[in-house]
Amino acid sequence: MNVFWLDEDPRLAARYHCDQHVNKLLLEAAQVLCTAARVNGLEAEFLYQPTHTSHPVTTWATESRANWLRLREHAAALNEEFVDRYEKDDDHASWQVIERIDPDEIDFPSSEPTPRPQTMPEEYRRPDDVVGAYRAYYAGEKAEWAKWAHTEEPPWLAEYVAALESEAVSESDGEGDSLETATNADGER
Repeated sequence: MNVFWLDEDPRLAARYHCDQHVNKLLLEAAQVLCTAARVNGLEAEFLYQPTHTSHPVTTWATESRANWLRLREHAAALNEEFVDRYEKDDDHASWQVIERIDPDEIDFPSSEPTPRPQTMPEEYRRPDDVVGAYRAYYAGEKAEWAKWAHTEEPPWLAEYVAALESEAVSESDGEGDSLETATNADGER
């Protein structure tokens, strides 16, 4: 269970997902959105059953209307990417469920956004840069097996992989350099 915030623009974030994740992460977003809706009082036959109710991503989506809508926008972009990348005639089944949820029928405890959780090993986390953290996590944990056969590899991936490799060499030499040398999500070093 996760949300890969690989760019602030949901469309670019979806485009940067590897082939294996476009489908899987859309399903996970639907599970989180349905769970958050149910936890906040919405009951409907079409909703997926609650799952991972204590997971940081589910907690985040549950605690605020703004958070829930942000994840919904991310899911919409994943659906659009799924349809485009795989030349589908219909929306993903998970998107069809999400689309039926009326956020006005959900009783959220707050309307204000809260910080997105960084659900990854500590070594990749960046307190003020969730996109940079997820890019580093993707480069460090996913790049080795990820495929982009139906789209281009993310333009930032090679730089993040190189920074991680450089950091590993520095740590083995006792220098302890950090990932901060990689460009952050805003294009700054």
